[in-house]
Amino acid sequence: MTSDPSTPTSQLDAQHGRRRIAWALALAALVVHLGIGVGGVWTFQPLNYDDPQVLALALGKSAAAILTESTWYAYKPVYFLSVKLDTFFGDAAFAGAHVHNALLHALAAALLFFVLFGLVRNRWIAGAAALLFAIHPVHAESVAWISSRKDVLSLVFVLAAHLAYRRARDAGSVSIAAPVLLLLGGLTKGTVWIWAGVLLLDEGVELLRRRTRGEPASAGPAFARLVPCLLIAVLGIAADWWMGARHGPGAVEHGVSTASLAAAMAGVHARYLVHLFVPTGLSIDYGIDPAGSWSDPLAWVGLLLLVAALGLLVVAWRRRWPLGVIAAGLWLLGLLPVNNVLPRTAILMADRYLYLPAAGLYLLVLGLLARKPSVRGAVLTLVALVFGVLGILRTGAFADSRTIW
Repeated sequence: MTSDPSTPTSQLDAQHGRRRIAWALALAALVVHLGIGVGGVWTFQPLNYDDPQVLALALGKSAAAILTESTWYAYKPVYFLSVKLDTFFGDAAFAGAHVHNALLHALAAALLFFVLFGLVRNRWIAGAAALLFAIHPVHAESVAWISSRKDVLSLVFVLAAHLAYRRARDAGSVSIAAPVLLLLGGLTKGTVWIWAGVLLLDEGVELLRRRTRGEPASAGPAFARLVPCLLIAVLGIAADWWMGARHGPGAVEHGVSTASLAAAMAGVHARYLVHLFVPTGLSIDYGIDPAGSWSDPLAWVGLLLLVAALGLLVVAWRRRWPLGVIAAGLWLLGLLPVNNVLPRTAILMADRYLYLPAAGLYLLVLGLLARKPSVRGAVLTLVALVFGVLGILRTGAFADSRTIW
């Protein structure tokens, strides 16, 4: 990318600085998630947990069949075509698939930095949040497990969509690339349809900033820009719902009351928060009992956490605090598709479900830490070292079907 000759030197220096941060984030992600400490992810074996079925399907179906047929009650051709590309490497397919995942995660970390910087307008906060995303052990499942290719690939697509949307907005036009990239993301994994909501948050905080500066701020042009992406998201959600109802159960029934299931999921909500702060005891299968109870203190903690997130969203909007709006919005929107009360899925809790929403918590914590400039660097360094080591160890657990269990 060449720079505009008319761009002031200070702006060029800032752009180059952000690019260096993005490269550093990608490198950090690779150091943690390439599994070098355990021989490298290219030595990992497929896990006896979905990997054989995913790889067999990618090998057994032609590209045309993947594009025209549903798979496992869903239509996600981009995901399976991506895995099929790895099978072209023959005996090196498994190694290539693992490296492919790690490279996509590194790219996602770099893109996330640019997206967050545009949202919060603070290079330190955006960079620190993207760093935690790059190295956090809770994200190892999305990177080191071949079957979770859909997590990393779908996030890359929607982050690229966000940057394309923002570039078109800055140019005073409506993006064509953004809805196309959002569509590709949703055809990789349906949970990312919610990114249209993140674009809505972006427009919201932009309106807040303009009103704070005393500039004219109308929601009309913003809505017009959003229409293509919102339409794609709504149609995508409807298509996923229809596909599940027509070709599969449509929803999983756990044989418990909605109140019991809600209590179980409230407890899961609390556990997610604990795992992000203290990432130990991570598992690929938590075995959550759907018959939850409101007598469980964790259920009430999870419910209070939900109320707090909603309250933060409202208060931050009223006080014109963009970081609070984005942090709460990312957390709530990211967990919405996997709340498991509506819609319901077989897996009630999984580390991969945090791949989207975790950035919201990172932003909030680091936004508060940024107010303490005398200690923020030391705290971030210490946390990054601990999480980095734990991330390397967690990645190593995915080496084969024995170590993962």
